[in-house]
Amino acid sequence: MAELEDGNLNALYDAYPQKHNIIALEDIRAIPEKYNIGKGHYHFC
Repeated sequence: MAELEDGNLNALYDAYPQKHNIIALEDIRAIPEKYNIGKGHYHFC
């Protein structure tokens, strides 16, 4: 039953940003990795 609920939540998390034309959570989470930044890694110019 929990797997079904997880699947439903994942479908909701995917559909909501598309419907409301906003950035998806997975895209937000990918930003620090893409730019090699995160906790303890601060780059100042």
